[in-house]
Amino acid sequence: YVYVYVYVYAKVVKYGVYDESQGGKMLTSFKFKVPGDDASALPFMHDMAITRDYSIVVDNSYNFALPIEGGEGPILKFDENHNAKFGVIPRLATDESQIIWLNLGEPLAINHICNAWQDPEDKDIIYLHAPIAYEAIDIFDHKGYQGRMTEFRIDLRSKSVKKTDYSSELSVEFPRVRDELVGYPSRYGYTAQHGEGRTAIEGLVKWDLFERKPVGSFYYRNQGIGILGEPQFIPRRGGEHEDDGYLIVSVMEGEGGNEQTNLHVYNASSFSSVPLAVLPGVEKIPVGLHGYWKDL
Repeated sequence: YVYVYVYVYAKVVKYGVYDESQGGKMLTSFKFKVPGDDASALPFMHDMAITRDYSIVVDNSYNFALPIEGGEGPILKFDENHNAKFGVIPRLATDESQIIWLNLGEPLAINHICNAWQDPEDKDIIYLHAPIAYEAIDIFDHKGYQGRMTEFRIDLRSKSVKKTDYSSELSVEFPRVRDELVGYPSRYGYTAQHGEGRTAIEGLVKWDLFERKPVGSFYYRNQGIGILGEPQFIPRRGGEHEDDGYLIVSVMEGEGGNEQTNLHVYNASSFSSVPLAVLPGVEKIPVGLHGYWKDL
């Protein structure tokens, strides 16, 4: 399936599910309004999670706040008076009345979600893992941004959410897991790591999502390497373990990542900082580009 949601206007969002195996056949599509009193605000809903039965959207405490032409300031404004919410949507819901909105009870923001899954023993319990922030962000240079890995336990019966911080102060973004485990229990996640001063993206971290802790990390800057992009896990043929494979990362060389983009290949299991291979790039990839890699 392909899951899509797009803004129609202000707080009105369109949700849809499409079957890629049937040439993009639409399975469901409807509009919903994000709850809240400020109808003029444009909330930042950049990513969503999926589980076996649900899609999960995030009503962040961010609003878009584009600076005037030639001005400076964060692209996103953090609203301390707006508590974040999860919207849990049955996968093939047909209208907004089926959405379960859960107030998190505090202002926070989630840019990208690492993974989410339903408890194998209780389908009404969902675990969601993501870096969260409590401040404004300039998405072009990440100034002042800190993303702390966090687990959310969503109970659909009691309509409650429990938040548990990871045992780490690392500031991270662009989380990924092994693709075939998206929406299902996954032990390992991989993120990019901010450098000193929480500015450029300069390192990698491997996480144990079950234990809520990092199990490996290293900085690129310590190797004299440039700014990196989102890590992508590629399974090793014949591999027996979840992390038996490779991490492929685009690395933007030169000042500000403006010279050349190379592809670095790492051992995802040992998580050694020494790449197995460095492939010279033919085209420059913009800093911060991220998304889904597909076999062709």
